Amino acid sequence: MKKVIIIKKGMPFFAAILFACILQAQSWQNFKSLTAYGMQTTNDYVQKIRPFKEDMLVTIIKQNNNYGFSLWIDDSNLVRNKFFASQNIIVSDMCILGDTLYFCGKRLTTQSNYVGIIGRLSMQDFINNPAFQYETADINNTEHLTHLVAYNKPGSDVVYIVTIGNYGLSNNQTGRYVFAYYDPYNSSTTSYTYSCPFISSNKKEIFEDICLTDNHVATISRIYPDSEFIIRTFELASPTNNQYKNSFSFPNTLYFNTSFVISEFPLHITHLGNDKVAVCVSVSYQSNYYYTMVNKLGVTSNNISLTQLVPYDEKINKPLELDYLAETNQLLLLNSCYLQGTGRITQTITVLNPDTIPPYNATMEFFDSTGYEFKHLSVIPNKRYAAIGTYFDQSDYYQLIGTKYFNYNGSCMVFHAVSIGTINNTPQATSAGNLTSSPNPTTINWTTGNIGGNSLGITTNCVQ
Repeated sequence: MKKVIIIKKGMPFFAAILFACILQAQSWQNFKSLTAYGMQTTNDYVQKIRPFKEDMLVTIIKQNNNYGFSLWIDDSNLVRNKFFASQNIIVSDMCILGDTLYFCGKRLTTQSNYVGIIGRLSMQDFINNPAFQYETADINNTEHLTHLVAYNKPGSDVVYIVTIGNYGLSNNQTGRYVFAYYDPYNSSTTSYTYSCPFISSNKKEIFEDICLTDNHVATISRIYPDSEFIIRTFELASPTNNQYKNSFSFPNTLYFNTSFVISEFPLHITHLGNDKVAVCVSVSYQSNYYYTMVNKLGVTSNNISLTQLVPYDEKINKPLELDYLAETNQLLLLNSCYLQGTGRITQTITVLNPDTIPPYNATMEFFDSTGYEFKHLSVIPNKRYAAIGTYFDQSDYYQLIGTKYFNYNGSCMVFHAVSIGTINNTPQATSAGNLTSSPNPTTINWTTGNIGGNSLGITTNCVQ
């Protein structure tokens, strides 16, 4: 198992000192595997983890009804928590560009409606100041922005923020694609546009994930209620230009879905290098065998070049994240299986080779620890990965962090060999419909708010 750090609210002073001594003995980078527990939290929100530089991790947190961020610094005995003063902000994703953390989500308005938001804050303020200000901007004609990427316009200091999300209530939801930009040195250059897919009475396109490749922004979306997904590709320099749009379906293969437009079984996309991506989706194939299907393709191609099937014993398996480590050419798939009739959750991290043609045996790291539930993972520097989740201790949830080196097989973890299969049906690609863009750019109106918090001691477990 990974090294986990736990921070418990109200920890006695002598205990905090003891755990501080444990962490000061070695930095995270000297541990092969670590789990750690943090502050008291809940288990009902989107959790994300991202690296900042080589020695820090940033996570989305929630305590009571306040969202915010935690900063975990290598070789430190404390974790720094910052919460929004307003309880009307819900955070769904974040990314870091330079010294700025960008985030997206939604805000509860005074009319008791939600509007999608983007936001930003300074990482230097986060590190150095106990309290400081952040900025958010409402994005009209959106209700919830769920994923984002941020990057500099090629050859420029202008910041491009691309987000995806939805608009509308319940089963009337449809997707939204938002492009926002601003010049840090010219406050008058700040605008956004939004686009929406074609909507019919019985089909809707719902954006589910987004990534940056070498030359493009790529999104994956689902056609509700069909077993079909769409890869859309946009130019980095002009991310409103939808260059390629291919819809993929697999004969005799059912994607896991629900009766709701927002699916419980999300799709994921990640960059593999050389303008190639990997995408994953839960499927039922060959007499109700249950798999996560991982496909590899070029973002400018309408052909899937490789398909791998990761098997599971349970129908209710949910891919939580897919990420790629270029240093070792390994693809990580975090998955949860809800064991029917037991109430237990079994989690796995499967390490795939994105270039190997099945069948072959892959390594599956197996988590079956009572109270642990990971929600998201990210590759981090020095050939490691980190995961974020919760730990349930009798009556309370605590923030859970795990870090591990790739290819480290320690006594904290249980490994299995899993046979990776393939699919016999040829993927069928057709051209997807165009997006409809808003007629004119809208000026971004940034508003400021206060954010602040505390520092808490952390508890480690399973240290190697």
